[in-house]
Amino acid sequence: TSGVSQLVAGFEHTCALTTTGEVKCWGWNSSGQLGNPTVWQSTTPVDVIGLTGGVSQLAAGIAHTCALSLAGGVKCWGDNELGQLGNATYTQNNTPVDVVGVTQGVIQLAASYDHTCALTTAGGAKCWGDNQDGQLGDGTTSNRNVPVDVAGLAGGVKQLAAGYYPACAMVEDGRPLCWGSDFFEQLGVGTLEYHATPVDVIDHLTSHIQTNYESGRPGSYFTLFGDQFPPGVSVTVTFNASILTNSILTAEDGSFIIFIDTTTANMGDYLITASANSDIIASSSVTLDQNSPLRPE
Repeated sequence: TSGVSQLVAGFEHTCALTTTGEVKCWGWNSSGQLGNPTVWQSTTPVDVIGLTGGVSQLAAGIAHTCALSLAGGVKCWGDNELGQLGNATYTQNNTPVDVVGVTQGVIQLAASYDHTCALTTAGGAKCWGDNQDGQLGDGTTSNRNVPVDVAGLAGGVKQLAAGYYPACAMVEDGRPLCWGSDFFEQLGVGTLEYHATPVDVIDHLTSHIQTNYESGRPGSYFTLFGDQFPPGVSVTVTFNASILTNSILTAEDGSFIIFIDTTTANMGDYLITASANSDIIASSSVTLDQNSPLRPE
């Protein structure tokens, strides 16, 4: 009822860090994510074994939890099927274990789903665990049970954040970089493809695209309007990463119009992007749904 300095929550468990540096968790415990040597759920907070003081920060994934010590070391516990505990095994642990190679020098943790990332005092980023969509940022899609360096981020990082399958870093000049899955455009780079190394989040500036309808039945025709692009440049338009055109030129006012035929498309959500000069990208989307009207040509 008092004395708590931080809360973190996973899929079905919650943990609290007290002002005295202790850690208590409650909820589901099938993978040992509560850190008390059982796999029984608890409807009230239980002490995490060995963490009765000296903890400065917590991070939680879907079924694992990590703690940062005042000395800068990291310990994790819970599910470890994909290496998210970082202790060079794939065996779950229901009490905290040391993360290999980060017994000191860490100042921030970020965890989500089945991966964890750490920010070092030198401004570098390291990640471990699930890597099926490149969310560890090491240029591969191989799972890692020990921390690996995020490519290109050996220094200059100020803050980390982790999502379901992506991760992001803010660097010294306030610029965000992201890596991992981009299926729902969560990297901010206007694609639907994963990136296994950090990429710049794109500033869309004032460039803008929009369809005349937000949805339609499969087989519909849509008109795509673009404006505030550079005048007289070639624009590449993609429909779910497939290029529709790469040769349409913008008008003197920076606008363009193209038509999209969905007669061979299936139901679903479709991402549309328009890029010019490689660094000006705008995006929009349409939904093909049997319950929507058929938009005529």
